[in-house]
Amino acid sequence: MPHRMPLVGHPREVITRIAADRSSGAAQISADAARAVERLSAAEISQAIELLLSSHPSMAPLWRLATEVLSATDPRKGAARFLAQLAADATAPAILAPRLPDTVATISYSSSVLETVRLAGRRTRWICMTSDPGGEGRRMAEAARLWSDARVVLDEEVLELASVRAVVMGADAVTPEGVVTTVKTRALVGAARTKGVPCYAVAGQTKFIAEPLPLDPAFELTPLEWFTGLATPKDLLQPEEARRWARAAKVHDSLRPLLDRLSRHT
Repeated sequence: MPHRMPLVGHPREVITRIAADRSSGAAQISADAARAVERLSAAEISQAIELLLSSHPSMAPLWRLATEVLSATDPRKGAARFLAQLAADATAPAILAPRLPDTVATISYSSSVLETVRLAGRRTRWICMTSDPGGEGRRMAEAARLWSDARVVLDEEVLELASVRAVVMGADAVTPEGVVTTVKTRALVGAARTKGVPCYAVAGQTKFIAEPLPLDPAFELTPLEWFTGLATPKDLLQPEEARRWARAAKVHDSLRPLLDRLSRHT
């Protein structure tokens, strides 16, 4: 799966850099976080978890990582277990790639979508929304050109393209209510639905979470029922099945006060 090299340095410094990261996707951020947590002392882990969750409250994998760490007798084993789950999640793109048509639109930057690009190969052409204000679509298109024809199109122009045969995106979280991802996703999926264009999210099991998450200004929720399917390592889930998966993914009880506090301030 395409990925960057793990972050290096003292684990406390790595955690600080992850907290400040506003360009990477949830899978990459949580993988870096888990590797850093594995190297922290037990006394440092609680502070690291609070910093990570306060900095990226909309990313379900970080809540799942925190839950694994807090549930384990040895926090390092909890982090290792989470990394194993994340590795299993990396197979989700293989579920979706063979089903894709010749022209697909996507939004923002996602390592899961990039792997889908690689697996789909040259038979699929990718149209990447610029995804302003961050402009992550340009980064996505540049990376996608290693395996496919990819171009960048202004956000508003994608909504009008007649050539798009499917919409694919990553997910920062899948809750019982919907898919959390970057702003403008709701408009993209809504426009696709009016034209009968199928919409898919690539979401490993670590993206599913039972509780509504705080949404910082860069994120929004798109209703589950607007999606044709969610690609997971096990299958392409229908919205109602995805809802059941989300409801089963509870956070650790000790995280609820932090979740409540962050929800009041977003």
